[in-house]
Amino acid sequence: MKRRITRKPLTAERRAVSPISALCSEEGCGRHAYSAGLCQTHHRQSMTTGKLTPIRPYHRRKGKTVRFSGIRMAEEAAAYLADLAERQGVSQSAALAEVAEAWVRRGYKLDD
Repeated sequence: MKRRITRKPLTAERRAVSPISALCSEEGCGRHAYSAGLCQTHHRQSMTTGKLTPIRPYHRRKGKTVRFSGIRMAEEAAAYLADLAERQGVSQSAALAEVAEAWVRRGYKLDD
């Protein structure tokens, strides 16, 4: 017989101390508290490094990108790879790997 886990209703007293209404205690952070008075990012920082640093702001990607085989890339690149995969009768991941390997064979390197 399975035991059912029931939660207590959120009363006014519990709601007042609920982590949902609390904010992260780190100075300058306005995120909701997750655990120990810290937001999820600052909590993870304290658990892994022991020190808290400011969270970098989120920057949206420039231009139109799509997800292709688990990677974000330009729509034109994704269309090219999908076409290549279809022409060769391989998976999209295999087409992506083939293009990347061809770049390496030709000595293509990113600027450092």
